[in-house]
Amino acid sequence: KTKEGDGVSSSLATDASKPGLRSIHVPDLHGRPESNHQICMELAERHNVPEDLRFSLLARIRAARGFPTLEGRRQLVRVRLSSLIILMQANPDHDDMAAFFVNEPDLINELVAMLCLEDSIPEDIQTLALKVLATQSLDRARQATVLQAISAGGHRGTLATLMEKAVSSLAGDSQAGKCSTYFVEALLMLVNLLVSSTSGWSSLTEVGLVPLLLPLIQDKNPRHIPLVSQGLRILENMMDFSTTAVRSGDSDVVV
Repeated sequence: KTKEGDGVSSSLATDASKPGLRSIHVPDLHGRPESNHQICMELAERHNVPEDLRFSLLARIRAARGFPTLEGRRQLVRVRLSSLIILMQANPDHDDMAAFFVNEPDLINELVAMLCLEDSIPEDIQTLALKVLATQSLDRARQATVLQAISAGGHRGTLATLMEKAVSSLAGDSQAGKCSTYFVEALLMLVNLLVSSTSGWSSLTEVGLVPLLLPLIQDKNPRHIPLVSQGLRILENMMDFSTTAVRSGDSDVVV
């Protein structure tokens, strides 16, 4: 059935494959002058949407209205990544998270792919992607999946490439491009979590991460002290796993 009025035009349909599920169709939704909340309230009242489903309706309205433009799609990505960070830091139920990853099997690979497209993805989105990977790496079971995605195929060496760019940027190398301190901090946080395991240490050592970090810990800029401290913690963790690193000349700068 279809209902028309002075507000938002919409139609209601039932999904035969999912009993009880109904779809609300709104033509030209992205062109409506009303706010997302106004549209949500009007549709909820018109179609008797239960209270517990109204937030989901609002999220779908926001996504539908933002999708037509590139910046709108980017904003949706920012919102989703930020939501994932909050969710994973809120100590969610293990079974709920397991079900989430079953429904999103390619999430980690997609996040790593974002990091490979350096110039195509805005830095703030890449920073959020790093933070999502870091929050997942807090869980040992998920950390192995993150490490596998970063070390596989064409993604191998991604963190080393990003680290080289970040350290060169802090040193003032204009050819390396400009990296914000937020991006560098998120990158160092992820690396520090990954090197806390034997497999992570081995994988990141193989791609030459140690030499890339040495210029960072020699940085004398007072504004970079928190980043230098993070770099030192990474090197200390790596040396805990490797007697070779302790004996090497590169460790002298740490001492």
